[in-house]
Amino acid sequence: MRESGVCESAASTIDVGGGAGSECTAATVASARCAGRPADLRCVDAQTRHHTALSWVEYLALDEASEERHEFIDGQVFAMGGATLRHNRIVGNAAGALDRALRGKPCVAVAGAQRIYVAATNMATYPDATVVRERPSVLPDGRTLLNPSLLVEVLSPSTADYDRGAKLRHYMRVPSFVEYLVIATDERRVEHHRRLKPGQWLMREYADETAVIALPVLDTSIVLADLYDRADELE
Repeated sequence: MRESGVCESAASTIDVGGGAGSECTAATVASARCAGRPADLRCVDAQTRHHTALSWVEYLALDEASEERHEFIDGQVFAMGGATLRHNRIVGNAAGALDRALRGKPCVAVAGAQRIYVAATNMATYPDATVVRERPSVLPDGRTLLNPSLLVEVLSPSTADYDRGAKLRHYMRVPSFVEYLVIATDERRVEHHRRLKPGQWLMREYADETAVIALPVLDTSIVLADLYDRADELE
């Protein structure tokens, strides 16, 4: 599907709620449609000027036909930018560490190609890694997960505020979601968010090289140093 407009935004946060979009032409998209997006998430409008939002079916067609991944928020579609080698190394390390830690347990860890859907806010995106601790529940397309238990986001300078803020608020609306790892790339630091009860979360920060990050809901743990293994070779 051809993009009819692309725009850039340097802002770092968004509102959880959607809003009516403005008209666009083949050459431009009204700035309101991209307001508050991280700089490496490009606002894509694949509609004519007679439409203000993409349907879910239209989004799936766009996402499946494209080589790049897209985030969907209540009719708005954003192309997710590429990442550095260091970022991708940390993502691979995180997925591998989780996979090893969960062996023999009724949980499965998968890396960033897994799309998830947040029904409460009509949002779909691709976390850097996902853990499911029960039988996976997916949408009829067979590729979109509904019940993640743990999600991982590896930060980049332009998405850090979004991953800690608006994106996390979307994730918190998923009933099965109980643990969240936010991994820095510019230093060795990990934030662990855990749901204590509805509406109450606990955040703990780890920065010690030898720190063991407990994941109590999954009844396991991972070591901070493993997340950064050989990442320094890819500055």
